[in-house]
Amino acid sequence: MSKRSQIKRITLASRTLKFLREQAGLSTRGAARASGLKDGVINHLENGRISIKERHLEKLLNAYNATLNTY
Repeated sequence: MSKRSQIKRITLASRTLKFLREQAGLSTRGAARASGLKDGVINHLENGRISIKERHLEKLLNAYNATLNTY
């Protein structure tokens, strides 16, 4: 059984991650390289298919030069 949901639950948090990535001028592949996450994980996070975990958030915010307050 897959951990990924077939149902998209796009939330304010997932939209914010996408916004921050775009503001940083990064593609999903560029964000993957900068954060150490796979581009598929970033895609699933932004599209609400998997829940945003603290470990994901820390890596992505660091890659986007953003803070928790900005998020």
